[in-house]
Amino acid sequence: MRTRGDAPRLQVSIKLSSLTHNFNPTDPKGTLLRVREPLEEVLQKAAACGVGVTIDAEEYEHRGLIWHIVSEVLAPGAPCGRLDGVGI
Repeated sequence: MRTRGDAPRLQVSIKLSSLTHNFNPTDPKGTLLRVREPLEEVLQKAAACGVGVTIDAEEYEHRGLIWHIVSEVLAPGAPCGRLDGVGI
């Protein structure tokens, strides 16, 4: 189901730091490796069910790391880069 504005009616919000015990801005590559698989699973299952996903920006200090992860996971050619309704 969708809203009048064509957004998914059901929405969830996720903090990327909840996907790993070591969410570390000084290790963006390692953090991406730890977060990618669970994040892709959430995005794929949400897309299959028609559920919208919001990535919570969390702390201002983490904005660069969060953008890095989201940009990589949703990049064209990535497994989640072509999910219907998913994008940056």
